[in-house]
Amino acid sequence: MSTREISLLACIACLALSGCPEPLVPPTAIISVSNPAASADPDAGTPAACDAITAPIDGLIGVAPAISGACSSDPQGRSVSFLWSLSGLPTGSHARIFDPSVPAPTFEPDLPGSYHLRLVVSNGTLTSAPADMTVQVGDCGIH
Repeated sequence: MSTREISLLACIACLALSGCPEPLVPPTAIISVSNPAASADPDAGTPAACDAITAPIDGLIGVAPAISGACSSDPQGRSVSFLWSLSGLPTGSHARIFDPSVPAPTFEPDLPGSYHLRLVVSNGTLTSAPADMTVQVGDCGIH
């Protein structure tokens, strides 16, 4: 047997005896309503605090939408850091996210149109897939 084959067999034996570690799973980014204490009211159409926002929400010019990433989580129980961004703005908009590293940042739509927000969370080792949402603002301020 060659030295390479002996090394390979030794590695296989070591893995068989020690077991394989579980693969690391990245954290999950969730954009939801900003009040984690809120509860669902199906009759009023109110989402539960940690229900992900999947459909566009209506917005007003100059009014920050109530959004949060606080329900984002890490399957290994580690704390997560936040990175929010605006991935799309109406032409001519100067909107920006204030403090994009907090769970519930603010941004104020400044023109009618679609504002596309993105949240990515990290546990220091792995990064989540992005969570995206859209805020629609109409010509009269509300869509």
